[in-house]
Amino acid sequence: MLNIEFAILDFIREYMTSPIMDSIMVGITSLGNSGAIWIVLAILMLCTKKYRKTGIILAIGLLGSLV
Repeated sequence: MLNIEFAILDFIREYMTSPIMDSIMVGITSLGNSGAIWIVLAILMLCTKKYRKTGIILAIGLLGSLV
């Protein structure tokens, strides 16, 4: 199974890189480091009636991880 994963990762590294996308992906990846993406997602979910329950669960999870 690991051989398949390494083959996929090697393919991505070899054929799907560019300086512009590399810098964009660094920015996107850094959003997860501080939890900003999860905070924004929780707020957006809390604002919509359809996803409010999920937003509450996400917000509780974020607060729990803060402790």
